[in-house]
Amino acid sequence: MPKLYIMRGIPGSGKSHGAAAICSKTKGVILSADQYFEVAYDSTASKRYIFDRNNLSDTHRYCQWRADYIMGWQLNQNVIIDNTNTTKKEVRPYVELGLKHEYEIQLVLPDSQWQWNAALCAQKCVHEVPLETIKKMLARFEMFDLDDFIKEIKEDTEIQKEISSLEDTSKLSEGSKTLTPGEQSGYWR
Repeated sequence: MPKLYIMRGIPGSGKSHGAAAICSKTKGVILSADQYFEVAYDSTASKRYIFDRNNLSDTHRYCQWRADYIMGWQLNQNVIIDNTNTTKKEVRPYVELGLKHEYEIQLVLPDSQWQWNAALCAQKCVHEVPLETIKKMLARFEMFDLDDFIKEIKEDTEIQKEISSLEDTSKLSEGSKTLTPGEQSGYWR
């Protein structure tokens, strides 16, 4: 069974280093929102990182689309998501994709000694994320149990199916009319 590794950590915490180590051991593919901001710089194929906060939601949708696409090809390809994933809301789309494509899912925290130290992470961050931004990300970081989270997602999915079923039933009844006894008997002829 292929594996989906969801990296979790603030910028500069060693997350990408950990993703590269997993990739080299598992022959996986790394997908990152950062890849969206990397653009060709010159003819030597050097890349430059140009962050634009206005494109952040598009960036994450693109990363999710790529994950869905790769997992959907059923190549038994391990996938490593190398984003901050600080909250359940950020992790959820990837967990849902992992469930959809029957991947074994693992949440991975960096093993660096400084991963919870905002000042050290700001110094080590290659994208020059400001210290205040890193502090905010660290403050909102949610710890949770993956198994419990998967149960929560599955329960939400079942509730959504029930709601859709009820909505479909109400649409049917909106479009139907009550038949008179004469219409009812003529219906069967």
